[in-house]
Amino acid sequence: MSINSFENYPMTWKPDRNLLKTPLYFHLAQLLEQDIRAGRLPFGTQLPPQRELADFLDINLSTVTRAFKICMQKGLIHAVIGKGTFVSSQPPLPLSAFKKDETCIRLSVLCSFYQLNHIVSDVSRKLMQSQSVDQLFEFDTSQTEQEQKFTAQNWLQKFQVQTSVNNILLANGTQNALVITFLTLFKAGDKIGVDTFTYTNFIALANQFQIELVPLKSDKEGILIQDLAKALKQQELKALYLVPTSNNPTTVSLSLKHRRQLAELIVKNQLLLIEDDTYAFINA
Repeated sequence: MSINSFENYPMTWKPDRNLLKTPLYFHLAQLLEQDIRAGRLPFGTQLPPQRELADFLDINLSTVTRAFKICMQKGLIHAVIGKGTFVSSQPPLPLSAFKKDETCIRLSVLCSFYQLNHIVSDVSRKLMQSQSVDQLFEFDTSQTEQEQKFTAQNWLQKFQVQTSVNNILLANGTQNALVITFLTLFKAGDKIGVDTFTYTNFIALANQFQIELVPLKSDKEGILIQDLAKALKQQELKALYLVPTSNNPTTVSLSLKHRRQLAELIVKNQLLLIEDDTYAFINA
């Protein structure tokens, strides 16, 4: 365009073309983010149609589309089908705004057990070379429920858990198992002791079944023994919920000594123990 016909056109956002550098889409996204965070584009502001903005800036439509996509991924703007693109409410802070603080516990990073990669790779290699590998890609299994229970029984023996197959109930995942636990062992108003920071889905399920969760103080070793003992005197706890290995979300793993101390209190006070130990195999 030799003459920009949008110069006096009423638009909610008119970025300065002279501030754009290459790559254009990236710097256009930056200008949009700056104006949103500075309050120049308040919440709910409808942005100009992408084609109009492209004509105004004398750039390709695809450039504007890429810039808008970046801002959408950041949660700065959102599109409403048939209406247009709008500035989102309470846009998230940029990563640059977060400074490293050693006094804080970061709960936003999931730390995998990379030191176990060699075990996983060795087992995976053996499985892929086995004659029955094709069965791993099937949803159905030829094993009966009783056979699966025997498999579970053998697995539990590795953790010194001796039980009859009649005491084993197979569940379709952790959530299903927790729901069954709440339905069969608890009633509304029962109290369960948990870590101060505990599995969010367990909290949601407890709320759904009207189970009261009693938060217990903990440190890098896990739930404080003295705090659990105190709660047992003051509260009528029916059970204790533990994630012994890599607690979600703190990633704390209980030492053998700490587990024994907790076990003594559990047995002494006849508590039910809900042990959610997905990563127990790394201690086997």
